[in-house]
Amino acid sequence: MDEQLLTMADLARRWQVHPTTIRNWINEGKLDPIKHLLPTVRFHPDYIRQIEEVTPGKMSFVERRKLKNEIEQLQKENEELKKATRTVYREFAKFMDLGLKEAWQ
Repeated sequence: MDEQLLTMADLARRWQVHPTTIRNWINEGKLDPIKHLLPTVRFHPDYIRQIEEVTPGKMSFVERRKLKNEIEQLQKENEELKKATRTVYREFAKFMDLGLKEAWQ
């Protein structure tokens, strides 16, 4: 059974990037679409699977990009959690301060 060729949009969804990124990678020579189907850009699934394979000690540029995006997202979430924690501590300190004042009166 023949596998369906992938469009730039298919590949962008698969790799969780913008279609423009796929176009840039083609222009940079990182991706090599099937040439004989011009003007449409298509990729053979076997070719894409080869790119996605990661050998020990090496990562494909796709994996590196996914990890970079994940790190950036986690850093953002971490900063938001730190901010929320500081707010909780500050409010708790106010609460405790009020409780101590009432106890001494």
